Amino acid sequence: MFCTNCGNQIPDDAKFCTACGAPVRAASPVRAPQQTYQAPQQTYQAPQQTAYQAAPVYAVPAAKAKKATKWPVSTGIMGILHLLFYLVAMIPRFIYYQDMGVPAAMLSWSSIIYVILAFAVPVLFFVHTKKIAILTAIPMIVTLILEGISTFSSFRYLGSYDSLVSLLTFVLMFILTALYVIQMLARPHSAALPVIYLIFAIITIVGTFILNLRYFRYEYNSYMVYIAISMLVIWFSDIFAYVAYIIAMFSSRKR
Repeated sequence: MFCTNCGNQIPDDAKFCTACGAPVRAASPVRAPQQTYQAPQQTYQAPQQTAYQAAPVYAVPAAKAKKATKWPVSTGIMGILHLLFYLVAMIPRFIYYQDMGVPAAMLSWSSIIYVILAFAVPVLFFVHTKKIAILTAIPMIVTLILEGISTFSSFRYLGSYDSLVSLLTFVLMFILTALYVIQMLARPHSAALPVIYLIFAIITIVGTFILNLRYFRYEYNSYMVYIAISMLVIWFSDIFAYVAYIIAMFSSRKR
């Protein structure tokens, strides 16, 4: 080792320096430099909280007002055909009354009402909606009332052919009117009432045609031919009216 005072080399076990005599200080053992392990600092960064974004709100279109359901156009077309045929049927009837010398008979209150009712059928189907469907039954109800007045006034001729025909016609019209009114008021989803109405309408059409054939038997009276033609055209007019009401009954189930 070396003297710490003069720097000369001296024995390792010497207590004094052989050169300068200075006491030898025990040298502190050389320690290796301490190496401290520093673990890499891991800084935890909390995830940044972004501002809450609400789910996109889509604009909901305002509910449209429900359109009033319309009658099928075919009902109005059938009503127009019913009106036209009825007006045509008035021509031979007018000729008949003119030849008979009573043309003013065409202006009777019952004739005027029947013409108004013929106008009412297409108007009611074209103008108003199904919301108040019972209005379309007005022509049927008024016609039934007029037919009832005619039927009960003919009872004074009990046993006559005309009174039986009038009574049968009234009964069939009553059934048809009742079925239509029930359908329009109750608004059932079943197709039973329209089918029943269709069956009775066919019976009425066929029965009316057979009954109207009696007007062609009066060969001795040429004037009755005009009445026969008038009744035949009215028969076609009634067919269009029945078709209009049948379409209305089936379409009323879709309301």
